Amino acid sequence: MRFDFSRVEKQSKPHSFDLGDITIISSDSIISSRKEENHRMMIYVAISDMIDALEKALKTNKPRKFSGTDSSFVLEIKPQNGKLLFEHKKIKIIEPTQVALNSIRKGIEKFFRDNNALTEKDTCHSDIVFSVKTLESLIAEIESSKKIIKKRNNANSI
Repeated sequence: MRFDFSRVEKQSKPHSFDLGDITIISSDSIISSRKEENHRMMIYVAISDMIDALEKALKTNKPRKFSGTDSSFVLEIKPQNGKLLFEHKKIKIIEPTQVALNSIRKGIEKFFRDNNALTEKDTCHSDIVFSVKTLESLIAEIESSKKIIKKRNNANSI
């Protein structure tokens, strides 16, 4: 699984309200806002909003809809027995939650490394930083709960 985040105006300096796209790639499916021009979204705001939707879906164990900011792109996020299902227009991608969250984190890190990091003075900078920390906390919680389950299973087998 891979998450790609991109800006439309790659040559310009990054700005909070730049338009961009989200693409999710699995071994057999692709969900992408690139397929339709009206699906482009304010990418920095969208990244924060997507992480917020993920957090709410995982904390409540209920589906959440993520709508790209200033866009017609809608992605449904559904937790399902330790997995996350991403659905857009009947295209479905499902992966273990930890794999999905790590893929999102790697995609965001790559996006920033590719000259897309906002300056500290930019409007959305603090929102992005907070969202990435939220994502890292979600990943840490899942890793911690897996360790606890593994310890319980080891204790029960003694």
